[in-house]
Amino acid sequence: MACQALIRAAAVSVERVRAPRIVVLGAAIAMLVTGCAAPADTGPFDSPLQSQAKLLAMLDEAQELAGGQWESRDSASPVSCALPGSDDDGVTFTGRRERPGPGMDETEIVAIADRLVEQGFEVGRAEIGPFQNVRGVMPDNEALYVLLEAGSDITTLSGQAACVPGDVNVELDRVKDELG
Repeated sequence: MACQALIRAAAVSVERVRAPRIVVLGAAIAMLVTGCAAPADTGPFDSPLQSQAKLLAMLDEAQELAGGQWESRDSASPVSCALPGSDDDGVTFTGRRERPGPGMDETEIVAIADRLVEQGFEVGRAEIGPFQNVRGVMPDNEALYVLLEAGSDITTLSGQAACVPGDVNVELDRVKDELG
């Protein structure tokens, strides 16, 4: 598969897979997602909850591909974001998973990156010190991303849901009600 070859070629420096954008986030260039086959369901979503559910399902799938015991650090708290193509605010959520122990081998990293490419993400890879990083960004909604960081003693999967219309305060009240 052409995308798989491109991803493997990017082991030391950030590479573009499908489009001119790869996001560099602080010191950690990023992670994993897809773009060669069927695009992922990235919206429009009817509610912030649908967007959050999609992110968590994507993290679950990547976690399953990687195997091992993961600890969920997903956040139920809504976050304000700028809606794509608008000056209006929207709502997003974040998720984070951690797997203690040795990092991932190249085969595992490529499997996750390939799957994200299949879902329609732009994927970039970088080696930063002891970490292998893969970052995927959805071209039509840059708020939606997934980041894999595989180090020598821990691997993390994190991401942010697509930014969708909604009011952070309303979502926060909903979360408070759910938590009792």
